[in-house]
Amino acid sequence: MKLTRREQLSGLAVATAGLSSALYAFDEPTRAPAGLSDGVVDTLLAVAEVVYPSDVDVSEAFVRSYTDGMSDVRLRETRRTVDDLNRRARQVFEQPFAAVPASKRDSLLRHLGVNRVQPKLQGTLAGRVRFHLVNSLLFALFTHPKGSELYGISNPRGHPGGVETLL
Repeated sequence: MKLTRREQLSGLAVATAGLSSALYAFDEPTRAPAGLSDGVVDTLLAVAEVVYPSDVDVSEAFVRSYTDGMSDVRLRETRRTVDDLNRRARQVFEQPFAAVPASKRDSLLRHLGVNRVQPKLQGTLAGRVRFHLVNSLLFALFTHPKGSELYGISNPRGHPGGVETLL
């Protein structure tokens, strides 16, 4: 018996479909990535109050809209950094970072060296706070149209502006 090319291709397609459906049946269901807890968002809001200009009123919705787009790895590292920052705040002030008054939050961040250190994905607490919290919040501000207007950036990356921004 001699098979034609058409019969060979249709047999290959059926075998591929059968194999992929069998593999799909054994695949574990994926879970939806968990977002950030209210405590983590509260800490991000507290950091934003320190690093954002006084003209900016930061809201929970703004922070959540930015963090919802983060990858699972980035969310995990952000949680870990917030936990470590809260642990340090408890050592110094006996309360989590978000509960500390704003002036003392600023002094704690400066004492850690967040204003002087190079941002590091993984490294010292100061480097991770700078990378995962401070720089992420500043990026969210500068890429938002209202936040970028504070610094004269009329057409931030990712937002259309066209000719109107040149006038």
